[in-house]
Amino acid sequence: MESGFSESEFRETNIALVLPTIQFSYNSFVNRLISISPFEVVHGYKPRKPLDFFLMSPHARVSKLVESFERRVQDLHVKITKQIQASNTQYKFQYDLHR
Repeated sequence: MESGFSESEFRETNIALVLPTIQFSYNSFVNRLISISPFEVVHGYKPRKPLDFFLMSPHARVSKLVESFERRVQDLHVKITKQIQASNTQYKFQYDLHR
């Protein structure tokens, strides 16, 4: 290769460049079981663009709006947990019928 990289270094570099895009795509797709995307599970809203991944400074002050948002995300996690448990119960019921 003329770039000065070995073939394995070149592959690793290319993978490192596209991995964030692949991760964003994967996390943006709606999960069939829980009916929302993994991104929405973690962040509490649908992804709009890759910039949604920027983190807030740990020194930033938290407003009432942020605290409300945090509660909403926690409630969403509880709802999803219940939905997964209900789905698992239904799968078990269907499985047990055919035993």
